[in-house]
Amino acid sequence: MTSKSAQRDAAIRNGDAYYFTGMPCKRGHIAKRLVSNYGCIECHIILGGEWLKNNPDRVSQINAKWRGNNSEKRKRAKRSWDEKNKDKVYARNAEWQRQHPVEHAAHNKVYRAKKMGLITPKSCERCGAGDVVHTHHEDHYRPMDVIWLCPSCHATRHWEIRKIEAKGASRT
Repeated sequence: MTSKSAQRDAAIRNGDAYYFTGMPCKRGHIAKRLVSNYGCIECHIILGGEWLKNNPDRVSQINAKWRGNNSEKRKRAKRSWDEKNKDKVYARNAEWQRQHPVEHAAHNKVYRAKKMGLITPKSCERCGAGDVVHTHHEDHYRPMDVIWLCPSCHATRHWEIRKIEAKGASRT
């Protein structure tokens, strides 16, 4: 049997992320080891999961930073997934429409009004951005009463609403 370092060296030469020694780690796992730090993959998974549970705020920060730095990558991946899974996208949309008939009707009414030229998009009412704006309904029972928001401000508004609703308060 070759030595642990020889197996790791061979994995490095091959460009592999893992190597296998057949020897138990200090916690008794007989599993692949990471080339990057010699660690057992089983221990890595366990310790990583514990760290994630113990550091939710840090995880949120890391994820937010990644999302901010990879927005185009995320958009491409979503488009690609949607294109490959049209039936799932259709089913998800149909289910949302079935569960939210008032919201769906409000969105359709605004969509048709925009198509007919009855309403025209304005710049974002929060930050002033004007290149891409969404319509936001504070009350779906008043479908033509909309707020024009850029995608970022629109996402922020929905986040605010979820936070308020989680506390059990009213939206307004």
